[in-house]
Amino acid sequence: MNNQTLDFLLIAKLEILRSLRENSDRKTYGQKLKEAAQKLGKLERRVRRLVRTWQENGLAALAEVPRTSFGTNPTLCIVGLIRVKLRKSSLVKGL
Repeated sequence: MNNQTLDFLLIAKLEILRSLRENSDRKTYGQKLKEAAQKLGKLERRVRRLVRTWQENGLAALAEVPRTSFGTNPTLCIVGLIRVKLRKSSLVKGL
């Protein structure tokens, strides 16, 4: 992806999260939260965390950064490494 695509995705994510901050009652907020989660392809809980992180840390908090560590669980480490290798091989095939 190029920088313009990334900027567009970040702006789209920002607009979706910004709509959640508008004043609304509980029922309306719940509906907006479900819609935002569907649009972003995330769980509602993750969207709530994104909003909170955005409020606390600003726009930079919305950029998705790939994990560099998969913790101490050996199974997660192996699965994570396989995913990284698959992503890299699919990117090479795409060129």
